[in-house]
Amino acid sequence: MRKNLSQKKKVIISELERGEDSPFGLLFKKLQQQTMKGTTYAWPIIGYRDTINSFTREDITNYIKKHYQPQQMLLVVCGDIDEKAVLAEAEKLYGSLENTANVTPPSVVNIDKLDMTGPNIQVVEGKWNKVYLGISFPIPGFDDVNTTGLDMLAQLMGGDKTSPFYRKYQYEKQLVDAISVSAYSFERAGLIYITAVLDADKLDEFWPELMKDLRNLKASEFKDEDMARVRLNLEDSLFRSKETLSGLTSKIGMFEFFFGGEQGEQNYLDEVDNVNREQLQNLIDTYLKPEHLQATVLAPQDGEVSGTTLTAQVVKNWESKRCCKKTADCKRHHRRKGSYRSR
Repeated sequence: MRKNLSQKKKVIISELERGEDSPFGLLFKKLQQQTMKGTTYAWPIIGYRDTINSFTREDITNYIKKHYQPQQMLLVVCGDIDEKAVLAEAEKLYGSLENTANVTPPSVVNIDKLDMTGPNIQVVEGKWNKVYLGISFPIPGFDDVNTTGLDMLAQLMGGDKTSPFYRKYQYEKQLVDAISVSAYSFERAGLIYITAVLDADKLDEFWPELMKDLRNLKASEFKDEDMARVRLNLEDSLFRSKETLSGLTSKIGMFEFFFGGEQGEQNYLDEVDNVNREQLQNLIDTYLKPEHLQATVLAPQDGEVSGTTLTAQVVKNWESKRCCKKTADCKRHHRRKGSYRSR
């Protein structure tokens, strides 16, 4: 058993290293650590080298006893199977497990109290021939009422090749090789995730322009045909994910475990149909804030990419307008109060 465990550790560490060699894997890992600082989501699922090497057989056994309770386990099997044989194998592997304690669901992460201040930008130089850039904003977990709207918002911003970010930055201005926007929702929290790949010499033009677009983002500018396309894409993505056995198994398990089964899937589709521009604007105002911005830039060595300069561009092109708007609103408010007093 010890020899087998030692071999497994080597396999896991090799997988960890492959993830670090991938710019997109490293980018997501860094951003998750930044955005979810102070929560367990800041820790990579695969772990760290020292924690992987420190595990003993007893540690694993104790972990299983504590967390693998039958009351919180679900087995989903799809395909051309012998149901009796599957149940017999499940009984053989898990039949001895017992419920030994009450299971308390993990508490929702209060994203307003996350341990972060923004804008926060880190630059990591490496053997990259391009700039790999990621921006994230914290959002609620997948059980929140706003999750479906956030899915739609991300898709409308940069979910496919017809989206405004993609059209502007790749087709029209030709500043990036690729750009996309996604919403990642975990059980207790999540993040809106913007990624771009570009040449280092185009970053000075791209970054402030992107900040202006985030600052000026208005749901009223999303066209009816864009809304219809995104609804269709989200529905199509859900159905297509069930075309393979692994995808079907995953979706059945997800909806059964967290959302009440088939009704949960129908509820999601109904929510997609009913998201409107007013809701989208509220999500923009609530979650896409410069003070929530976390960014990681993987830059070529000696590329002279400065996190301080990028942060200053956020302040100049995004925060300044918000401050001006607040000041203008305050002045209008005081003028109204003064006119009331004069009456």
